Amino acid sequence: MSTFGRLRHTYHVDKSTIDRREESRFPEVEPAQVTVLDRSNYAFEATTLDVAETGLSFTSPISVEVGKPVRVEVSGALVLGEVRYCRLVVDHPCEYAIGVSIEHIYFGWERVYNRARGL
Repeated sequence: MSTFGRLRHTYHVDKSTIDRREESRFPEVEPAQVTVLDRSNYAFEATTLDVAETGLSFTSPISVEVGKPVRVEVSGALVLGEVRYCRLVVDHPCEYAIGVSIEHIYFGWERVYNRARGL
């Protein structure tokens, strides 16, 4: 069975059948490493706030432009997505709440990456 170039532990989020208004969000507070996938490849530390089937949110020390693609590394998963909103946190003026629409999730990517580096 072919994986068509995808990692075996890859999950593509199909948003065509999901009504986002009915989607449950679950609190998930843990450290994350975020990289803006543009010419800058700017990386920064963040903290996740919650997660849903098609999205996640996190706090950030910087503002990220809506529409920018991002990579979020958290708990053995690599999430690729697009920034949907970026809002200044009212009670923390040097912090932003950022929402990301999930496009792909790669589980166990660190193990695969480290094996590939050893080749």
